[in-house]
Amino acid sequence: EACSEDHAEEVRDKERANFCDYFKPSPDAFPAQDNAAANASRNELEALFRGGDANAEGASTAPRSLDDLFGGKEDGE
Repeated sequence: EACSEDHAEEVRDKERANFCDYFKPSPDAFPAQDNAAANASRNELEALFRGGDANAEGASTAPRSLDDLFGGKEDGE
């Protein structure tokens, strides 16, 4: 699509990077993301590797569940 500004330089090669002083991105172009799910998952992972509680049900049992799944550590390891 062509630029609607009369004084703008024509972009001949549209496959390569170019620069335009007339282009200003809109701050409302994209809606803000809801990071609640990502933050909850991150907290659960941190609790899993710390062995603590991440304020989520089942998070404190995760290390034991992994040990059950993968056989756990043998004595002396």
